[in-house]
Amino acid sequence: MWSELRQETWKENDDRPPPDSDTTIRIVKILTISTTSLLCMSIMAGFGIILAIGLLSYNIMNRNKKVIKMSSPNINSIMMCGCIVTYSSIICNGLDRKLLTMEQFTQVCQTRPWMLSLGFTLSFGAIFSKLWRVYVVFTTQVHKRKCVRDHKLFLMVGVMVTVDLVILISWQVLSPAIVQDKVVSVEEAVSKDSVVEYVYTIQSCYSHGMQKFAITMYVYKGMLLSFGIFLTWQTRFVQIPGLNDSKYVGASLLTVIIFSVIGLPISILLRENLNAVYITISCFILFCTTATLLLLFVPKIVAEKRGEDGMGIRIQVIPPTEMGDVPSYRNSRASISILSSNPVHSQAVVSESTL
Repeated sequence: MWSELRQETWKENDDRPPPDSDTTIRIVKILTISTTSLLCMSIMAGFGIILAIGLLSYNIMNRNKKVIKMSSPNINSIMMCGCIVTYSSIICNGLDRKLLTMEQFTQVCQTRPWMLSLGFTLSFGAIFSKLWRVYVVFTTQVHKRKCVRDHKLFLMVGVMVTVDLVILISWQVLSPAIVQDKVVSVEEAVSKDSVVEYVYTIQSCYSHGMQKFAITMYVYKGMLLSFGIFLTWQTRFVQIPGLNDSKYVGASLLTVIIFSVIGLPISILLRENLNAVYITISCFILFCTTATLLLLFVPKIVAEKRGEDGMGIRIQVIPPTEMGDVPSYRNSRASISILSSNPVHSQAVVSESTL
């Protein structure tokens, strides 16, 4: 009788008594971002940094050319430095316990908000300061217009960065980020002599006041974006390509807003899938930052290569023999044709003569 009951009771364990609870082996496995994901995103971020450095070098080397000079090269440099910091945040976001010690990972957790926040403010703060100058100049009555020099734009960007620093320092002092372990799933494997319990965890950055400070930061960034949208709308009719980037800024802002609205809920829904969250956020940062750089600088490079002067006018040197019906002067060596790319400007041909 006992033999039959024993076989019925222990049949799932090869007719042996189940392992004692004291023999349960608990194995904790920390889930991390895959090496492939980190490598791919880091390489793309590296290309972005190279792009930003290349445009920064071009901006500095051609700062005295009229097209670049009219676009405020000093402020452009701040914007590109902000983009470099933003690209670097992608690499920082991919560092975890697989590559770092606990102390190092804690420091990375505390660094992440600084990089993304300051990168955003430097980039768009510089763009908005240039739009603000256009707004002040072209919406003020003619007899009250005054020159808005670069030091005022530096001051404006400095105020924006200072607000960032106040929030970030308060966050760091009052509620510093720590590494928190979160159990994702538990699996058991029963052997003849023991029970092996596999506990899968993720280690994420956490602070007690994180929600409050994050909401404060989001509200502040939202106010900056609203300010940028206002300036973009108010300066949309200024028809001086070298000064006004409103249509390109508008496209960039629209990109940032759309991807922010899409990316935030996706990152919340997939928060337990580290690879999915990291790739999604990294792609959004890459796309928005690269789009901003290309939208604002490629048109200026094209205009400079075409010989435009920033006013929508193209200047081209034409030999006298190619002037056609335009009357030439005796001893003239060169003529300059000014061809307008803006329908408002009339076409004209100006001859230079050497007597």
